[in-house]
Amino acid sequence: MQNNTGLKHKKKQIFRKIFQGGALVALQNSNGKTKESSRDTVTTEQSIWTNVPSPFRDSIKVRQPTQDNIQYQEPEPNVVIEDQSPTPVIVMAYFRSGSSFVGDIIQAHEDVFYLFEPLRPLTNRFKISNDTSPQSISRYRNNTESILTNLSRCGLNNVPRYIFQDYQFLKISKKARLYSLCVHDDINKTYDHTRACLENLSESCVESKVMLMKVIRPSISVLFKMMETIPKLKIIYLQRDPRAMAKSHLYFGVIKKKTEIDDVTRFCYRLNEDAMVAEKIKLKYPERIMSLFYEDVAYHPVMEAQRIYKFAGLTFGRRQQDLITAMTTTATQEKECRNMCTTKISSIQAEGWRQTTSFQFVHNVDKCCKEYYQRKGYRNIPNLQLLRDLNYTLRLPDT
Repeated sequence: MQNNTGLKHKKKQIFRKIFQGGALVALQNSNGKTKESSRDTVTTEQSIWTNVPSPFRDSIKVRQPTQDNIQYQEPEPNVVIEDQSPTPVIVMAYFRSGSSFVGDIIQAHEDVFYLFEPLRPLTNRFKISNDTSPQSISRYRNNTESILTNLSRCGLNNVPRYIFQDYQFLKISKKARLYSLCVHDDINKTYDHTRACLENLSESCVESKVMLMKVIRPSISVLFKMMETIPKLKIIYLQRDPRAMAKSHLYFGVIKKKTEIDDVTRFCYRLNEDAMVAEKIKLKYPERIMSLFYEDVAYHPVMEAQRIYKFAGLTFGRRQQDLITAMTTTATQEKECRNMCTTKISSIQAEGWRQTTSFQFVHNVDKCCKEYYQRKGYRNIPNLQLLRDLNYTLRLPDT
């Protein structure tokens, strides 16, 4: 116990040196000693904030930095941060692939710090700019890699602040939602309040065992490059039946009826390209990438959760089993569920699309995704009867 306490103390000292491009932010008390809080006493509702009342929740506390108790120094030479950091795990997924469901399964563990689609603000800015020049695309790709790299190392102060202004998505994370409450505290804003909230959020990240992010926008090739510079980075490669995803894409306007074939062709091309890169990652880093199918998680949530936790280096206990069981066996009214619900009965959700999708649309996806099907073991659906028949399996076993 004493050695573990000493390791946690050393870990927190090291990571306070990574804010603002490596500058040291050391919060000190009046005696000049660095304030530390035992990880054993830190919870999501207290301890990471200190002593300022909030109009939103009385239990939220905010540390108040002043000019007297903040010091900036250069980082110590030869300090090895990587081995002390949380294990970064990125769920690489697609829009409407069940990634919100998988993210909630993983953050059921109290030692996980989770960011839900942190790249959405960057992508939105790229879309608004309407600049598709090669230079703009290259800049977007470089920014994507830079943001994910810094977040993977809990360097939350090293990314643009607009990344943390997507409060709707921040609230999906059990720990990051406290940042949203913190920045909306209107009391005592005579200092850089947002920075103080972000530093407390960074500390919460550092004190976790796993730093989890769910992304649906970048190609997996960006993550492949990151694996060379972040030796601890792990990828959960989440896949779902392309017909199910394409049906949702059509509903949300990502695939348009007028350009259906072209849109589906581009979608299938991306799936196949990512699958090829994933195979290369598996060859080079066999222990650092996990292939996961949404349908498997939906039908066998506890068993697949145990496999995910083992891959991420997390323990799977009775608490996690009870939370996941409740999450995947509770029917929620549609009006309460909306677009990112994770409390519907998961086995029903997995193949519900088969009862409402037209055979012609499914046939078009089958034609466009032929190469991807061969790579991943998906089966064509030859007629409407088999589309509706849930006993007809859509993916060959052991693929």
